[in-house]
Amino acid sequence: MHAGVISDSKGGCGVVELVGEYYSFFGGEGGEGISSLGFDSHFPMGFTIRPALTGPGECPQMEMKTARSLAPTILLTFLVSLLTTSATTLWFTSFIAVFVHVGLISDPPNVSGPSNTILPQLMSILFERLLPATFTSAVLFWTCSRSTTLRAIPPSVNLEKTVLWLGSLWIGALSNFTLESWIPLSRLSAHDLSQQPGAVVALLAIVAVLCVTIAYQAYCFWLEGRVLPYLALYGLLLAGIAVGAVISVTGLGTLELRIHHYVLALLLLPLTSIQTRPALAYQGLLLGLFINGIARWGFDSVIQTAEALRGDDGLLGSSLVPLVDGQPLVYLSEALVEAPELWSIAFKWKGINETMEALVPQVHGKGRGREEAERLQGLSVMVNDVDRHRRFFAEEALEDQVSRWERDPRVVMTPEYFRFAFLGEDGRSLDYSGAGTWFGNGTWSSGPGFFIEACRHLNDQHSDGTIPLSQACDVPSLHNSLPFFREPDTLYTWCSGVLKTAINVGLAESTQASKKDEE
Repeated sequence: MHAGVISDSKGGCGVVELVGEYYSFFGGEGGEGISSLGFDSHFPMGFTIRPALTGPGECPQMEMKTARSLAPTILLTFLVSLLTTSATTLWFTSFIAVFVHVGLISDPPNVSGPSNTILPQLMSILFERLLPATFTSAVLFWTCSRSTTLRAIPPSVNLEKTVLWLGSLWIGALSNFTLESWIPLSRLSAHDLSQQPGAVVALLAIVAVLCVTIAYQAYCFWLEGRVLPYLALYGLLLAGIAVGAVISVTGLGTLELRIHHYVLALLLLPLTSIQTRPALAYQGLLLGLFINGIARWGFDSVIQTAEALRGDDGLLGSSLVPLVDGQPLVYLSEALVEAPELWSIAFKWKGINETMEALVPQVHGKGRGREEAERLQGLSVMVNDVDRHRRFFAEEALEDQVSRWERDPRVVMTPEYFRFAFLGEDGRSLDYSGAGTWFGNGTWSSGPGFFIEACRHLNDQHSDGTIPLSQACDVPSLHNSLPFFREPDTLYTWCSGVLKTAINVGLAESTQASKKDEE
């Protein structure tokens, strides 16, 4: 869509062409109002996207007719609701029709593979979830609606029933278009609430609305004399939730309580088993949320492991990362004899014990931190978010390892970004560190922490012309030659990097001169 090859409303077809290693990705405004971020370095493999030709043997132009598919389904359910007074016919016709629409069209589950296998996969998942969902729906109907909410509604109010019950059902079933677009709340977990802006406020607003709604429904049950049975029911449900919360808080087996929106619907639907206009709207909305949750995600457990909630590429939340021993050694072409055209940077690492002493206080206490350290099996180094170096401690201890990266300064004139992580027991990387930068001019920056004094005394300490440093702190010339610098702190970091590079090169040249004198 960003390339303008396909559209959000009609879909389309395109061809991806690999272009090999690519430098300097420029950001900008693309199709469908999608903005891309620029990247001022390189990746080992780039690609472009072009429109596909249509015709025999070519990729066909497809249209995702979501809106056109929605109209017949809505028309079917509205006609059934308007023309029948049978609660059973209305409930199950609407449930199955809307479930199929959500599972195949409006919010299908994630599948992958060749295009001719997508629909069979979706059909398989649909029927896998439809059968148990229909049984659950039958239980809900007989306990919450058959003899109460939808009971004996006269034909004269079928239109009102259609608007309140069926309209709310569609709003809930299409929650990915209706509710999720303006409620900044995706998952009811402590981590997600802390990470998503506005989630806590949205949760408080939802809780306030639920409290008012539940209070009104409880008043209606009190008028009918049915309060005590529901108090007993919700006492048991709250006890179950409390047990799940205790398991989540105590971290028993790294399990966490997860209230899915289909679970929320199941918890609240019994409160709609009363024939009032608000109950009609509440029941339709909750049934729609149940349909959307099951058709899209399935019957996920209410007690899940932290890894299942994290997903395949989420952060582990660990503070254990490899620590570079001192500053990396940067060798420019003058310091290399075997391959004078290459520059290189080498990292030596602090041992596990030193790393633990530095980081364990940040890792939820020493006991848990040491448990994590015992599971560390190796080291990973990423360059521009591509895993370039892996070595296991069984081959060589961490403090004995040296990670080296080379580049040709005539080809690579852009910065390169390095991040480091430990490898776990299964060989998968843990959380990576922040990025250190090896700039195109050969200088290194570990990020914030360098001091302005390095620039102030730079010319005084290195005025012998070994490296042209006289203009290192000249802001205009620096920004003209290195336009990717934006913040003043980066200037000081760059100056400090130049100083360290000068020392390394000077030491290397002194060593070579000493060897020549000895010869």
